[in-house]
Amino acid sequence: MIAPAFEVEHVALAFGAQTVLRDVSLAVAPGEAVGIVGPNGAGKSTLLDVVTGERRPDGGRVRLYGSDIGREPARRRCLLGLGRTHQIPRPFTGLTVLENVLVGAFRGAGLRRRAAYRAGLAALERTGLADRADQQAGDLGLLDRKRLELARALATGPDVLLLDEIAGGLTAPETESLIALLRELHTDGTTIVWVEHVLRALTRVVTRVACLAVGEIIADGPPDAVMADPRVVEAYLGRPGAVLL
Repeated sequence: MIAPAFEVEHVALAFGAQTVLRDVSLAVAPGEAVGIVGPNGAGKSTLLDVVTGERRPDGGRVRLYGSDIGREPARRRCLLGLGRTHQIPRPFTGLTVLENVLVGAFRGAGLRRRAAYRAGLAALERTGLADRADQQAGDLGLLDRKRLELARALATGPDVLLLDEIAGGLTAPETESLIALLRELHTDGTTIVWVEHVLRALTRVVTRVACLAVGEIIADGPPDAVMADPRVVEAYLGRPGAVLL
């Protein structure tokens, strides 16, 4: 039996008296593209933080290809094959686009100079930023900052790519470009876990959706079935019977 690419099991986390995640379990198979949806405050980004080691849960386990990585620091998890983008792009604004990506290749993947440059340039080419390699990252617009966030993650050579609201704020043509890139990555075998509010973009890439609400997964399955689930509709809109897509 093939182990999941990554798995969280009975994960719980509270900030003081506020429970953010309660008994969350989710397994993602190698090469699968899974979306995580849910209303604001459901705990989606926090779950990604737990997976990547940016937050330590109060309970539960995190596994990568069957190995428990719950005690590993964030950098070690990156070295083991986890890549992640953040909801708000975080470029090093005083560095060039290429230098930003090299940070991922050097620090995140532990590559030596020549290999790091190869990985960095390949990531820029793939994300459409090769012609901006020498531009200051602080001068980029929103789409290109999101592309840079993705390029920096790709430069680490991830087996599992975690995306956090990467389609938010993009125009329709920009979203189309992003969808095409993510489909290409998925076709090439990258496991994708995508937290997203732009449902029409998400469901054109993923083959499965899990809905997180009030810190719990309330539905998990094919996108159309999950989006039509009355519990999911009510979690989003506060009332049953509406249509999400």
